[in-house]
Amino acid sequence: QLAPGGSDTRSGGRCPPGGRDLDKDVQRSCYSSLSCQGEALSLASAMDTQGQFRLDPQGNPLWCSYLIFYRDPQSGGLIRREQPIPTPVPAGVPIESGLGVSLVSQLGRGRLLAERVEAFELAVVGQRLDYRLRFLRPAQGLQPATPFTLEGSSQFRNR
Repeated sequence: QLAPGGSDTRSGGRCPPGGRDLDKDVQRSCYSSLSCQGEALSLASAMDTQGQFRLDPQGNPLWCSYLIFYRDPQSGGLIRREQPIPTPVPAGVPIESGLGVSLVSQLGRGRLLAERVEAFELAVVGQRLDYRLRFLRPAQGLQPATPFTLEGSSQFRNR
């Protein structure tokens, strides 16, 4: 089940909230903080708890948390979870270095972004993150359930 969203330029379909959130968060993050494993990724965020983008005195981002996106294989949901960094840091590093934990150990409760996600595929090309969400559209009347795919691509804007 998808909420209305903006157009996805590569598939011509509708982008679920998960795709919009992921695009926005990747653009605000930095490539050096990216960690991917299977159907999960994490990246640093400079957004504080009040929704403000934090900067140091020189105008560089202060990384306040890690954002974790993953597909829950049991529920088929695309989940977004935030893991705070105890003291904001000026260098964006992967979650494994920044918090000393594995990405998969941080999968858990979070905000449901999309349902009926069959697969969440990730590819890093240079400093660009490409992703593909495969869904199963529910059966309606005599129409059987049908698969469909939404693709997106986001470029990291910070260092």
